[in-house]
Amino acid sequence: MHLFEQERQIELFKASVEAEEFEKQKIARNLHDEINPILAVLKLNLSRHRIEYKKNNFDVESFRTDESLIDKAIQGIRTTCFELIPSFLLEYGLIKSLDDYVRGLNHLKGIETYFETFDQTNNLGKYSKQEQLNIYRICL
Repeated sequence: MHLFEQERQIELFKASVEAEEFEKQKIARNLHDEINPILAVLKLNLSRHRIEYKKNNFDVESFRTDESLIDKAIQGIRTTCFELIPSFLLEYGLIKSLDDYVRGLNHLKGIETYFETFDQTNNLGKYSKQEQLNIYRICL
């Protein structure tokens, strides 16, 4: 029985490490593929705006475009931060967070998902916050 428990702990540890590695890769991809290009374009645009300003050729509409790029960068950073430590999970717990995530998926491009739990009481007190976070990340 003790050997079975040790094997279970090892499997949980492996799953936790794999989930953490997957999350790191996901965050790195998000920063590299989404946020970095937006910030690079904004930097180039600022240089162009400075040159245009010196020429007394100021284009307000291009600033509006840059504002929307900033909004995209902010949203991407928010998404990344949420993936690091989802505050909803910390505040409402694992069951409600997974349910909320699944509901959000249902609003995307015709994806139909459902979430079912056998723990209707949200009684996950036997799991630490870190374990709940690991379970949450594994499910995502």
